[in-house]
Amino acid sequence: MMSSIDSSPTDSRTSPGSTPVVACSSSLSCECVVEAGWMTRLRTSPMLATWLCSCSPSTKRFPASSPPLMMNAGTDPAPRPPLYEVALFTGCLADQLFADVNEATVQVLLRNGCDVDVLAAEQCCGALHIHNGARDQAKDLARANVRVFNAGRYDAILTNAAGCSAELRHYGELLDDDEDAKEFGKKIRDISEFLVEIGYTPPQGKLEGKVAYDEPCHLLHAQKISAAPKKILSEVPGIERVALEEAEACCGSAGIYSFTQPKLSKDVLARKIEQIKKSGCDTLVTGNPGCILQLRCGVKEAGLPVKVMHPVELLAKAYETK
Repeated sequence: MMSSIDSSPTDSRTSPGSTPVVACSSSLSCECVVEAGWMTRLRTSPMLATWLCSCSPSTKRFPASSPPLMMNAGTDPAPRPPLYEVALFTGCLADQLFADVNEATVQVLLRNGCDVDVLAAEQCCGALHIHNGARDQAKDLARANVRVFNAGRYDAILTNAAGCSAELRHYGELLDDDEDAKEFGKKIRDISEFLVEIGYTPPQGKLEGKVAYDEPCHLLHAQKISAAPKKILSEVPGIERVALEEAEACCGSAGIYSFTQPKLSKDVLARKIEQIKKSGCDTLVTGNPGCILQLRCGVKEAGLPVKVMHPVELLAKAYETK
């Protein structure tokens, strides 16, 4: 059976204090959180990154796992040992606004022979602190993550947020060649990269729609990852891949750029929206939460009937389709 690709361009979540957050409003990323009162906090905070990443483990939307989420749990009368033991770095923005992407990530991993740890004591990756010049705070966060994840326990530490993995890979450099930090960095994988590395099982369920892929800067330029997500998309039955011109160009999100330079960010986004129009796609796929947020707001403002999704959401949808 063919299934249409269905992902709502708006997503309600909960911020610290149980205030509802609307992930897409009528304009750009910095305005997409107005309804929850986030902008008042952001404008008055001396450290944007500190506030954004201040969520304690108890505020996480995607629940921590203890014991690990297991591929055989409740389904297999003769449980098999997992092929891989992995940890999922759920992220801050990704966890608060896109917990559904984390859920899709776990479901895909379980289908591909992984047991998955989600650690309650995970800290912000520190990328936004680096963007904002708070290097010492970023180092403190990095040390905490290296200690909590204890990378030797895992075959890989995975993230679906390109901005996070770009920073996490460089903890060794950030922490002055600390050996544990270097080991941590070596274990970091983007979800698409990892799935291709392990020879994931392609889905059988057919989807419908014209799908374009936009390259996140932090994935393409910072980590040189481009082929893996495209390979996954090419193996989703039923969809029509359409070209997106200037797919390698920035969408204007750029870490905290859309907050600190909203006009320039909007100008950069406008060019991207024109390319999306020209592509004729009805689904746009990209692998970074900041990009997803920026692009969802852009297509909504432009009145385009285009869904913006993470590649792993599309893969999970195909797995679920009979």
